[in-house]
Amino acid sequence: MKKKLLIIVGVVIALGVIGAGVGLYLFFKPTKDFAKSKADFTVTAEQLFTEFSKNETASSAKYVSNDKTIELSGTVQSITDNSDSTKTIILAAGSPDGDISCTLTKGQSATAKVVEKQSITLKGQCTGLQELIAKEVILIRCAIAQ
Repeated sequence: MKKKLLIIVGVVIALGVIGAGVGLYLFFKPTKDFAKSKADFTVTAEQLFTEFSKNETASSAKYVSNDKTIELSGTVQSITDNSDSTKTIILAAGSPDGDISCTLTKGQSATAKVVEKQSITLKGQCTGLQELIAKEVILIRCAIAQ
């Protein structure tokens, strides 16, 4: 009886140690630097918005992923300073129905020299289409492409 109890306690402790190790690995795992990664897709703001407007499900399957890098070109419509020291660049999508929202990383936000009506190319991670007031395709962790 004592032997079985010791084995059960040992297995529980071993599983706890393994679980803690996996948790720490995932917590401290570095995030992908989209500025330095090769683009999986190169599109214009108009193309991306049109694809999401026509078929959101297919576009989400194609573009939305943790490791897909989207390189996006377009014209800056507006720039917003966020409360977390980042900037959001709104790209014109060629449609009155919506636009593309690109949130820069903190490092890019501090050094970015972006003005309205400027043509720009960004790299980032697409999280999909959002419809609150208007349609908006969202890109996060963006950086200005070199």
